[in-house]
Amino acid sequence: MFDLTGNKMSAFEIKGFNMIECPKLYLVKQGQSIFKITQEILNNTANEFEINIFYDYMSKITKISAKKLIKKYSVDDLIIALVQLFKSLTELDKKYSLPYLPCAEIEDDSYSFDILTQTDKAVADYANMKITDVLNLKYIDYLILRKDAYVYKLSQTEKGKDYLEQCYCFASEEPDRESLRKQFGGN
Repeated sequence: MFDLTGNKMSAFEIKGFNMIECPKLYLVKQGQSIFKITQEILNNTANEFEINIFYDYMSKITKISAKKLIKKYSVDDLIIALVQLFKSLTELDKKYSLPYLPCAEIEDDSYSFDILTQTDKAVADYANMKITDVLNLKYIDYLILRKDAYVYKLSQTEKGKDYLEQCYCFASEEPDRESLRKQFGGN
């Protein structure tokens, strides 16, 4: 499997399963609701409908039919696999996080409404695709495009370029020795 940058990316190795391919964005977003159901399953308060939703979701994630999942795996094994998968996705999210500088403001905050699909729209515009198609991207591809769209948008203005430069400096673990020598003198 390859991500959008052409780098070879292995599927997620989840204990008890062969390989689980990186899920599509819409499945990752649905996962937040599924975690609520897993709590009810663990507490033995889930109804049959919720249990069916859980198995249907796990079937989409694992690409194994719900009937085979029920026969082969316990609910506890499936919940553990789901937690492991989302832990791996969290690591991906960190790897492809957006440039960020604490306490810096670059946006116009003159409105008070949250735009829930703003990043999806930015990805759609950047990749020249329909916003509904964004949900069908693999999560890794979405993260890459989201970051690229964000950096591209910021790089269109001087203020945005300055912000990105500050983010780069803030995130750098190694000092820019040459710039420091120019600034403060020395060998």
